[in-house]
Amino acid sequence: MKNRLISNYITTLLGLLIIIFCGVMIYMEKATTTDMSGWLATGLLFLRSKDSLIALPSS
Repeated sequence: MKNRLISNYITTLLGLLIIIFCGVMIYMEKATTTDMSGWLATGLLFLRSKDSLIALPSS
């Protein structure tokens, strides 16, 4: 798991940014967890995906 996170750093960065954004929106009470649940799932999927999923050359 650690190897996948490090070697596919672009999708890891995108996933972390999405999760952080969702956390900020929930913390500032601009959106509920129900509203952000789809984005949180997307962020987690980006953490598990490879860079080639978004048409980047594999490293």
